[in-house]
Amino acid sequence: MHWLLGALIPVLLAASPVTVYKEVSFSGDYLGLDETQRVTALPGSWSYEISSLMIKPGYEFIAYSPGTNVNYLGQTPYIILSRQDIPSLHRLWTKNIESYEVRRKSPFNPNPSGYLLAVVYYSESNFRGLAYYMTDSTLPIVSAPIRDNISSIAVSPGYELVATDAMGNNKSIIDDNADLGDWNKKIVSLSTATNSNNLALLDLSNLYKVRLDSGALRLDKIVGRGSFADVWKGTYDGTTVAVKRLQSGRHSNREIQDFINEMQLMA
Repeated sequence: MHWLLGALIPVLLAASPVTVYKEVSFSGDYLGLDETQRVTALPGSWSYEISSLMIKPGYEFIAYSPGTNVNYLGQTPYIILSRQDIPSLHRLWTKNIESYEVRRKSPFNPNPSGYLLAVVYYSESNFRGLAYYMTDSTLPIVSAPIRDNISSIAVSPGYELVATDAMGNNKSIIDDNADLGDWNKKIVSLSTATNSNNLALLDLSNLYKVRLDSGALRLDKIVGRGSFADVWKGTYDGTTVAVKRLQSGRHSNREIQDFINEMQLMA
């Protein structure tokens, strides 16, 4: 039996300004998106299927999720992305994009129609319980049931959340956090800001990278399970293989980098 280590194989940017992928870290099926003149629906097989993307310099990608998390004004959430490599769209946007715009970056671009979804914070750990939505703003939390009632936080790619407790201590969060630990239910104010470190590239420098034909790979059954990845028995082009695959829901850069580090040890 041969090993195929994960689905973490980046490819070069195609001719299109934006290339989207169905799996994190630029893997799985991919599709080139050209510049648009208006909000455009993704093709049927791609609706709510994008997990990572690449953007050519000078362009920006606006993602929309109509019908999901629509706020009380009936506005649709959106996020604007302009960094070249985005290996994970994080919990809030992974497989949660239904329509999009691709446009050249310009200070004269109009604001998208909708509301910017930067952060969602939850009353319970593991992104459960009551959910509250934030744009790019500062929010003093002064009323129940929100005050002292935050246990997990999901952050959109490209954003940073700064949490403050009653003693004035600050905590910076740039990735999804399923359990705030010592900060559980102690936050009294929050502020958000753009942060390019949130989109930091993964370190693939020690990996030999090739592209596999996803159509030739068949996964049959799980034969082992770890803390963040599963081992599948399958076939690739008729040859029996074992495939270690990141578990569904493992979208953060930290989790993906841990997987890459494990691949390096196994290689």
